[in-house]
Amino acid sequence: MERACAVCGSDRFVPFLEKDGYRIVRCAACSFLFVHPTPDPATLRALYTDPAYFRSEGPLGYADYAALRSFWEAQARERLSVIECYVDRGTLLDVGCAIGIFLKVAQERGWEVSGIEIAPEAAHEAERLTGCRVVSSPELLLREGRTFDVITLWEYLEHVPDPRAELQRFYRLLRPGGLLALSTPNAGHRLVQRAPALWKEFKPPEHLNFFTAETLLRLLVACGFQVLRIRAIAPDYRAPEWLEDGIARARQHLGDRHDRRTPFWFLYSIARRVVRWTVIVHHKLLLSPLAYAGGLEVYAHKARESE
Repeated sequence: MERACAVCGSDRFVPFLEKDGYRIVRCAACSFLFVHPTPDPATLRALYTDPAYFRSEGPLGYADYAALRSFWEAQARERLSVIECYVDRGTLLDVGCAIGIFLKVAQERGWEVSGIEIAPEAAHEAERLTGCRVVSSPELLLREGRTFDVITLWEYLEHVPDPRAELQRFYRLLRPGGLLALSTPNAGHRLVQRAPALWKEFKPPEHLNFFTAETLLRLLVACGFQVLRIRAIAPDYRAPEWLEDGIARARQHLGDRHDRRTPFWFLYSIARRVVRWTVIVHHKLLLSPLAYAGGLEVYAHKARESE
């Protein structure tokens, strides 16, 4: 399906990367990266409604989403602590809520929660876990005239064919003064420019949009949001590929503490630590966090009518 740039509306694109039979392009006007043409809706629906998406052995989806529950819970508590700095506890809608772990943590903190989830099996599990209502799309909530104090889009915007239309829908579902919180992979990572084929987030048709802090900010402002905070998350301290390859070869030949195949296994362990800490120091002293962050986390609010 043909599409214009969701960020600026331009129809001028230049090729950027071919991946798994899909073409990723860069907008000639604003540099936004996205899959063009968009996969057909039936392909996308089949991907996300397949129960295997949450327990997949392939490159798409999650190997075992439920097994990571303790990680998701800790992450939810951290994100809710940020949200609660901006708004009082009230109504919260989690979009793409999966099996409801974020909803459950929010509920335990005193939030009145609802969810949106396209995968029927995951939606049923979220309802069982929380006892709250989970619908398959925002359209029903819009028809009902519902509004929420907080809407969360964790790892969501990269999946949708038209992120501008999605944000406009959720703008209508957010009460004046309400908060939008979202996260997405960071296409401003150095690897995207230096070795894009190695960036793991280029995985169409699962990911269709690839945001930098600049393109995400521009899109949110265009949709009427006032951005309060953009945070670099999931730091990815990566050495040059030749050095990473050398360390990997040393492990194969020498072994490590788990596989002491030679008496010199400790040389690999020393080299790995020296390289890692050198890279961390280099990144922290010489680079912006946005140059090596794996993801972006954004908090924005909808202006009150008097503002």
